[in-house]
Amino acid sequence: MKLTSKISHYDSRWPALFVTEKERMAKGLGTELVGIYHVGSTAVPGLAAKPEIDLLVEVSEHRNEPARDSFMSVLGYVRGSDLSAGHHFYRRDVDGVRTHKVHVCVSGHWQIESQPFRHHNVSLSPLRRTLLAFKRSSTSVFSGIYLYLFATNNLSFENK
Repeated sequence: MKLTSKISHYDSRWPALFVTEKERMAKGLGTELVGIYHVGSTAVPGLAAKPEIDLLVEVSEHRNEPARDSFMSVLGYVRGSDLSAGHHFYRRDVDGVRTHKVHVCVSGHWQIESQPFRHHNVSLSPLRRTLLAFKRSSTSVFSGIYLYLFATNNLSFENK
């Protein structure tokens, strides 16, 4: 899959875009919802990133998936392939450009468990510069979103 966005300078609107989406999603996720977190590079103040808001939705269990899929569709999302057991993925594109990605994971999933450590890593300026340099080179040198995601996974998430 080709990346749909190019890395851009940090945009101070990204946190507000997350909050808006979080509020829209919380209305329809029901009692299984544990929390919605801003993750990914757009969650890190000052870090250049693809302008795609990543949300990590923690649920107590995956129940009534058809109802969730329908609700997400109303919000403009398309369900993608599950990224791993217990990790459902949705995306929203506008005019062929990815604007939001949603990862729905059950409590205890490694994506949830590893999240708190990531924010502290990227707050260090030298690491931030290294991550930015790698991100810029990986989008042009490597093909495929999976390599890009693997390489940036442990460096770019923010705590709640």
